[in-house]
Amino acid sequence: MDEPFGALDPITREGLQVELRDLQSRLQKTIVFVTHDMDEALALADRLVVMNAGRIVQQGRPLELLRAPADDFVASLLGGDDRGLKEAAITRVAERGVQPPSRPVCCPRPGCIATPPCVRPWR
Repeated sequence: MDEPFGALDPITREGLQVELRDLQSRLQKTIVFVTHDMDEALALADRLVVMNAGRIVQQGRPLELLRAPADDFVASLLGGDDRGLKEAAITRVAERGVQPPSRPVCCPRPGCIATPPCVRPWR
């Protein structure tokens, strides 16, 4: 597929991206998807191939490329210093090794019966 969502508005594009992920999951078929939109590539891909001047520069899973770009070109293409934000956007909380708080961190209204009690008082 060569930039199939390139000319679409953001709302339609996002809906079709969800449909494509669902379709690929159901059919279990390989889809070669060409795009210049790195956010789209990171969101849709199981594996990425980054090319520069007709040559493969790096290939791997999206998180691998974000965490260890092969060179400055790949780093810049994937967001430069904002790569951490892109990683956060595509990584589920459970995959980050973050444990949920043992106590809620909320600001309850008077009479709140949260169990265990909330950490911060209501303002």
